[in-house]
Amino acid sequence: MDKKKILKQYMEMLLTDKEALNSVLSFCKKIKLDEKEFYNHFNSLNDLDKAVWEHIFGEVESSLSKEENYVNGSAREKVLFFYYTLVEMLKSYRSYILFKRGDERLIKAAKDTADLKKFKEKFEEWMKAIVEEGIEKEEIADRPRLTDQYFRVFWIHFLFILEFWIKDDSRGFEKTDAAIEKSVNLAFELIGKGPLDSAIDFAKFIFQNQSK
Repeated sequence: MDKKKILKQYMEMLLTDKEALNSVLSFCKKIKLDEKEFYNHFNSLNDLDKAVWEHIFGEVESSLSKEENYVNGSAREKVLFFYYTLVEMLKSYRSYILFKRGDERLIKAAKDTADLKKFKEKFEEWMKAIVEEGIEKEEIADRPRLTDQYFRVFWIHFLFILEFWIKDDSRGFEKTDAAIEKSVNLAFELIGKGPLDSAIDFAKFIFQNQSK
């Protein structure tokens, strides 16, 4: 049994037969898996929730790599593509995510993200690359001390989108799509070059020339 199938069985068991998750042994017996094979993929049952989110990120990443519009898109477009693809993927995991949230183990605050740990690592790595690309293409303003923190801000933004989607009761999660579009556009307006940057550049110019 491969890793993906074990995760699928775990999520189903969590929702339908939680007693089978009292130990690795009981879980393996329930899904007819050799315990040794389980440990080839995971160290404990606690690893499974982290692995679910890591798998979700992998699915999104794989899907985006095949999308020409994503590959050739701007930094803003890539972030939009990521979120739209993510929320589409999350539909298959909604019952699991709602259960975990009800169990108060998914999102308590931005600093409490045990289940999202591996997802967070991959997300931040991906976001750093997006920011670098955006700066290179002059979509994002390179601001001392601020630029290096953008990936952290976008992690908070991700948690906002996830929580919004969890609470969204609109048909087809239309409100989430709107929240993604509006919040991503706002974010890129704030981190893009604007009047503030022009003012700073002008102030630097004046200071440098007055000091000569």
